[in-house]
Amino acid sequence: PEFIDAAGPAGEGMYFTGPDLSFENPIYDKFLEEYKSTYGTDPTAPFHAHAYDATNMILDAIEKVAVEQDGTLYISRSALRDALYATKDFEGITGTLTCNELGDCADPKISVVQIQNGKFVRIWPEKEKAGGGEALGVIKVGTNAEYPPFESVDESGNIIGFDIELMNAIAEAAGFEVEFVNTRWDGIFVALASGEFDAVISAATITEERKQTVDFSDPYFNAGQMIAVKQGSDIQGPDDLNGKRVGVQLGTTGDIWVSENTTAEVVRYDEITLAFQALAQGDVDAVVNDGPTSADIIRANPEMGVTLVGEPFTEELYGIAVRKDRPDILAAINEGLAAVKASGKYDEIYNKWFGVE
Repeated sequence: PEFIDAAGPAGEGMYFTGPDLSFENPIYDKFLEEYKSTYGTDPTAPFHAHAYDATNMILDAIEKVAVEQDGTLYISRSALRDALYATKDFEGITGTLTCNELGDCADPKISVVQIQNGKFVRIWPEKEKAGGGEALGVIKVGTNAEYPPFESVDESGNIIGFDIELMNAIAEAAGFEVEFVNTRWDGIFVALASGEFDAVISAATITEERKQTVDFSDPYFNAGQMIAVKQGSDIQGPDDLNGKRVGVQLGTTGDIWVSENTTAEVVRYDEITLAFQALAQGDVDAVVNDGPTSADIIRANPEMGVTLVGEPFTEELYGIAVRKDRPDILAAINEGLAAVKASGKYDEIYNKWFGVE
């Protein structure tokens, strides 16, 4: 990124070569996991994997030839060289390494990248596509961008949020492209089933009722309903909602749960932010909504004087909804999601939007 900033427009179209570590290798995956756990970030040096393997090969050779005498460790340079040259089938994070008589031990995997539109884009070798995603082309994904931090519209009119970044990462891993469509929540699954979209990502809880109309991906988020109230309220849990005016977003899990499990007067809003505004103004006594989203709204609007009470009282799994006639899209999304989780990209996106794992 520093080079791109420094080069400016003059850098557009430039080619670069470097090590390609995108191949599947469980040893490298484990290395990345432990490195990130220790240092809190991914390795930044482009040849980190090569240096790691070279160091371990040297240590392995030292163990074979070192001699201890009178408390001193002796390592013959010629013996060390011969031991290194004799290395065979060494399982490293850059591949399976065997040295020749000249000491060349590399298992070279090279990539070529080009600066395109201000970004480094790998052009060779082509990325392997999960789930046949390359054939999918562009899929249209519906979302109700009124639900931060999962999806919202920024000041420039761009749709942003946890769901949006995750869907883009899934698409990149699976090899398809995404076109987002901002739409109303009410009727979003009917629109999906009728073919208006190919998929929906919108903090959507997987339910048996919805599965009658659409298919769902593997779960990508575990959320629960929580109660938001004005500070100082006597409402402390679900039992206290009976007889109260409770704001919800129309058609959400919160709407369904309060309607079916309490005697509250349910006040429905098209957008959850409107329910929180009503709570701040005293028009409702409480809001029931997904905990992570409620926490984000409260953090962003401290002037409302609203707080969460109690613990989540439901367990809800979010999934990406897909048209029932597109099992190919469902398979690509599931494989892309698995790849994003395995690579650590999911944790990176989660920490950006929620701050903790």
